[in-house]
Amino acid sequence: MDGRRLIESLVPEIVPNASVVGIEERERHYSVTIAGTTGVLAGVDVPRDTVEAAEHAGDARDRLIAVLKRCADDVVAEIPDGRGIIREDRGSLARTASSPGSASQARASSRRVFAA
Repeated sequence: MDGRRLIESLVPEIVPNASVVGIEERERHYSVTIAGTTGVLAGVDVPRDTVEAAEHAGDARDRLIAVLKRCADDVVAEIPDGRGIIREDRGSLARTASSPGSASQARASSRRVFAA
């Protein structure tokens, strides 16, 4: 599997409401842009070496998943459960809706650079 396909397949697996809307292949890295439910875009630059190593199971794949998840989490709104408590997909308590940075507040688009 090539790097582009790997990234495109991993994002919806790790954050179901996020999707890859753009990948630019550069000499040393992939510039990945992700969209979700918030209406903003987030991006991350991932070194080619990291993506190539992640094509095989192991720590490199886990590192790539962690980077993509952090980026995707920025574009997916958390849904309150009706009691003012926001829960993540796995059911763990995240934070109350009144806390700073809650889903009701606008998020700016961002670009992160991942160093292997």
